[in-house]
This record gives sequence, C-alpha cells and structure tokens, in this order.
Amino acid sequence: MGFFDFLKKKKKVSKSNDDDYIKNNWTKLVPYWGAIIAGDEMLEDGTKFDSHVIYNPKLLRYEKRYLELSSIMAAKSPKDKNLI
Repeated sequence: MGFFDFLKKKKKVSKSNDDDYIKNNWTKLVPYWGAIIAGDEMLEDGTKFDSHVIYNPKLLRYEKRYLELSSIMAAKSPKDKNLI
C-alpha cells in the first residue's frame, strides 16, 4: 500500500454478470434489504441497522450494488405483488 494507490484503476464490474445475478436473486435481495431497514434482520456483526450510523458495506450479506439495483428493479416492475 502506497500513497498513490488511489491512482490505480478500479476493477471494472461486468454489467452482464450483475444483470444475471439480480434477475436470478432479486426475490431474496429485496426482502433482505427491507428486513435490514426494519430491524428484523441483523447485520453480519450482530448489530441492528440504525439510520443515524455510518456502516461498512462489508457488514451486509450481499453486495451493496446488488441491493440497490434489485430495489430499483422491484420498484419499476410491481407485477409481483408478494413483495409489496
């Protein structure tokens, strides 16, 4: 780790891999995120989520971008009424 590590290029994430993962798992991701926000599900370190505290995304079971994209997908396609 050097001082100029921030200049290195970040690893590019494949959009097709994200799309496939979200299409296959969005019915698990959306309820998980809702349970985290409601306080029904604990974070990986055993604490409850509080909106006034900044957390490390490593405490989530799934990657943050998957949770964000699956929530957007669920909001745009309300055909599955079981999630609402």
